[in-house]
Amino acid sequence: MKLIHTKVYVDERCLDLLLTEEEISQAFGRSLVSENRQYIDDTKCCDCWPTEKPPKCSFWNKILGCCNECE
Repeated sequence: MKLIHTKVYVDERCLDLLLTEEEISQAFGRSLVSENRQYIDDTKCCDCWPTEKPPKCSFWNKILGCCNECE
């Protein structure tokens, strides 16, 4: 199982997290639901996507729903 490190701030405290690709995919899916938009801080939103597409890999294909070989 591949673990990916990230940081989040909750109540002004930084937390280190280790997430699986599936956990990241689930969280990303929640961010796309229009009812959840209220939880996204517009001042910190949407600056993590570069203008160039990321390298093609199974993780990005899966998270963006472009993978034809996923389970």
